[in-house]
Amino acid sequence: MQVNAICRGIIQTELNEAVWQAWSQRQLPAHQQPFTTWAAAKTARLFSLNRWQTPPDDATMRVHLAALQARNMTRQTSNVDDGFVVQA
Repeated sequence: MQVNAICRGIIQTELNEAVWQAWSQRQLPAHQQPFTTWAAAKTARLFSLNRWQTPPDDATMRVHLAALQARNMTRQTSNVDDGFVVQA
């Protein structure tokens, strides 16, 4: 039996933008900024490839693990997170 884990990063979806918008509206006007400005600063600060993860990024790893080519891969943790977590 194969057992693997996928550790996803922050995935850009309408939901996380809506949550951010709700949070932003509670901030003082001087601290409010457009989502795109906030997101660009966050990705530049946190992610080595400087981009959000997308649902297809996550799906690609899932398809790979289900494929015959991954039949010898087990007990592994795969970070699909743009380099946010680095394991040695």
